[in-house]
Amino acid sequence: MQQYLICHGIPKSRIFMEDRSRTTQENLLFSSAIIKKQGLDPHLALVSNEFHLYRSLCIAKKLGFSAYGIPAKTAWWLFPTYFTREILAIVNEDLGLLRPKSP
Repeated sequence: MQQYLICHGIPKSRIFMEDRSRTTQENLLFSSAIIKKQGLDPHLALVSNEFHLYRSLCIAKKLGFSAYGIPAKTAWWLFPTYFTREILAIVNEDLGLLRPKSP
């Protein structure tokens, strides 16, 4: 994504990399630290595939972020699979069905 932004005219000095996360929640938490450290505006524009945007915004809200979404297109042939996966992730997020039980 960094290379794409640079190729489309965004100066490298305006790009702050978060490259440690493995989940959307981690990405938002790690990005929050970068935002604070750099003194950036904490209002976020989240760019994600349209099937994932709803859950991304829900996670951001749970973490206390002020955010709005910008949908990225998904290839039509991938949409059914990813959309189904996302529905299951939303149910799990809300109900915790796939979380390990405490002893």
